[in-house]
Amino acid sequence: MEGILKNQGHACISVQHGLEALVCLESIPEIQLIISDVDMPEMNGLELLGEIKKRKEWLDIGVIICSNRADVETVQQVKSLGCSAFLLKPVSEDHLIKKVHIVLEGTPRVLQDSAITCNKFKLTPESYKEICMTFNNELRHTIKTIEQEDADFSPKQRFAAILKIQDGAELVGASRLAKLFNPAKTQTTAERETYCTDNSTQFLREFHVLHNVLNTTVG
Repeated sequence: MEGILKNQGHACISVQHGLEALVCLESIPEIQLIISDVDMPEMNGLELLGEIKKRKEWLDIGVIICSNRADVETVQQVKSLGCSAFLLKPVSEDHLIKKVHIVLEGTPRVLQDSAITCNKFKLTPESYKEICMTFNNELRHTIKTIEQEDADFSPKQRFAAILKIQDGAELVGASRLAKLFNPAKTQTTAERETYCTDNSTQFLREFHVLHNVLNTTVG
């Protein structure tokens, strides 16, 4: 499978079992899709899926489960745990590529393809790059501000620092971060403050992920 996906342009990481997958998720937050076998040592695929769904910062990660068993109990368990897709082994190359494409299309991206964003907001590639660079500098400053240990840095200041990123996230095509902001759009000011404060750890994680991706794509 890894060779097939690499030939399609996907960056892949292989692990031996679910515990190693969890370590990767902790250390590489840019991961957007997991393909797991049901039968693995240490932690099987169903246990891995269950652990992923316990963490709200991982809920947008697509999970494809593979198995050589298609009994009712296995399929129902996979479905109940929130699997994105189920593949019966052996998996054909065409079927794998199609399922991966479908799952990724339904998964919010850290950063959308620039052509899609440019078309949506009627931007030239040059203006889009300039916007991304400006936004990335603001993002860098916001990360630094949020991570301050200064006792005088109040929850209101933290809330303001998070909220100022909202418009820019949509403009650069950061769909995963924009989705995280969605609940705040229809809330009162007090509700938005509570929401952003309660989810500040997740916001900070997404800020770091987006900042790293923008550093790679636009510098």
